[in-house]
Amino acid sequence: MFKSVPDDDWRDVSPFIVGEVLRGDDVDKDLFRNVKLYWDVPSIQEYWVFDIREDARRAKLIVYRRGQDDWEISEHSADTPYETPLLPELKLGLTR
Repeated sequence: MFKSVPDDDWRDVSPFIVGEVLRGDDVDKDLFRNVKLYWDVPSIQEYWVFDIREDARRAKLIVYRRGQDDWEISEHSADTPYETPLLPELKLGLTR
């Protein structure tokens, strides 16, 4: 397991999935700045945004999946577990 220390740089570990939690004050950073930033990191194949602005117990998941020329964006409700081909054994539930 990767343990973060102050001198570590995330670019050294080649992440393939990045996740953020979206609160009311994070909208510009998580939905605009980071979308562009993470596109420039070739190893990142999916960017997950857990939107808890309406209900922290029933997050909405916004998935940015790397396409050929841009992100393919999909939204997933808390009612159905999210599955990604990047981690075939994972079924991510969005309710508490």
